[in-house]
Amino acid sequence: MTTSLKALRDKRDQLTASVAHIEDLRPGFLTARFRKCGKPNCHCAQKDSPGHGPSAA
Repeated sequence: MTTSLKALRDKRDQLTASVAHIEDLRPGFLTARFRKCGKPNCHCAQKDSPGHGPSAA
């Protein structure tokens, strides 16, 4: 199924209008982080464990 160019433009315009109404929009980004807690018996202390997470930083 293909979407018509007009439908895509209409959707873009709708999204642009809804983003314009967000009041407290600040520049920045979110990054998912995985961290190790430092406890020697925790699963995150294992060799190939990514750690705890993801958490936003």
